Amino acid sequence: EEEALQRALAEEEEASPTSWSNTQESARLEEEEERQRQEEEAALERARAEAAAEMHRQEEEEALQRALAEEEEASPTSWSNTQESARLEEEEERQRQE
Repeated sequence: EEEALQRALAEEEEASPTSWSNTQESARLEEEEERQRQEEEAALERARAEAAAEMHRQEEEEALQRALAEEEEASPTSWSNTQESARLEEEEERQRQE
């Protein structure tokens, strides 16, 4: 059965080599198109994932900013003292480095 199929294919190729060549070229082009489609799909998926990660990062940053603002509103004196302490520590560090 396999040999008969091979003979039939060989006979068909001999009878119409141009047609056989066109069939092979069509198959090659279809494979290339499929490969390109898969690459484009993968690139699109990567772009989606990157956009989602960036959106998540921005949401986390906004949540942190809101939390800091709420904390500052809740205890402005404490917040001010914390900021002043940080400023003084930075100033002391600069003086030590000089």
